[in-house]
Amino acid sequence: MHELPFADAVRPGAVSVLKLLMLRYAVGHEILLLAGRNPLVVLGEEGFEQLPGEEQRLAVIMAADVCCQGWAEHHARYSRWQRFRVGRKWAQWRRAIRGDDFGAAAAAWRKYRAAGSESFPTEEMPNTGGEFRYFGQPEMAALVNFLQITCGLSEEEAFDYPLGLARMRRLAWLESEGSVRITNEGEAEVARRREEYVKAHPGPEFELDPKE
Repeated sequence: MHELPFADAVRPGAVSVLKLLMLRYAVGHEILLLAGRNPLVVLGEEGFEQLPGEEQRLAVIMAADVCCQGWAEHHARYSRWQRFRVGRKWAQWRRAIRGDDFGAAAAAWRKYRAAGSESFPTEEMPNTGGEFRYFGQPEMAALVNFLQITCGLSEEEAFDYPLGLARMRRLAWLESEGSVRITNEGEAEVARRREEYVKAHPGPEFELDPKE
C-alpha cells in the first residue's frame, strides 16, 4: 500500500522552477523557508494569492533559490571575489526569468514541495486508560533529532535529508516502537467505504463496522 509513495520519496523525479533544478526537498529547505517567513510556506494558497504581485514573485524567487542549494552551500562563506561572481550570476538569473510565468512557477513549486513532504497516514492510538498526550516538540526538531541520534547522521546530513523520506522513516521507526499506528490496507478500505457512504447518505454521523 505504501511502497510506491516510499519509492517516490527515495527517488523523486527531476523538477525545475524558474530555470533552476530543484534538489530533493529537504528538512533544511523547510526550516530555511520557515525562518525566512516565506509566504509560500507560512500562508495558505488563498492568503498567498491576496499578496501584491511583486511580493508573490519575490517569494517564488527566494523559494527556488533556497531549494536549488544544499545546507552547506546556502551557508558558505565567500571571499570578496566569490561574492562578486555569485552576485553577477544572481543578476543574470533574475534577468533571464523576467518574462517567466510566476503563477505557474508558484504552482510548480507547491507541487514539488507537496511531493517532497509526503508522509504515511496514521490511525488514532487506542486509549489504554492511562494519560496520553501528543508531543509538544516541533516536528522539524523531532526529525533532526531522529536523523542525528537514531540514524547517526551529521548535522549537515540531517538538514540535507529529504523531508518526506525522513517523515516516513521516523513513522516506521515509531510504529516498530509501538508509539504510532500507520494506516494499513484494512483501515484504508474502511475509511474509503465510510467516505463513500457519507457522500451517498448525508446525515447524522455513524459508525461503520469494519467486518461488514
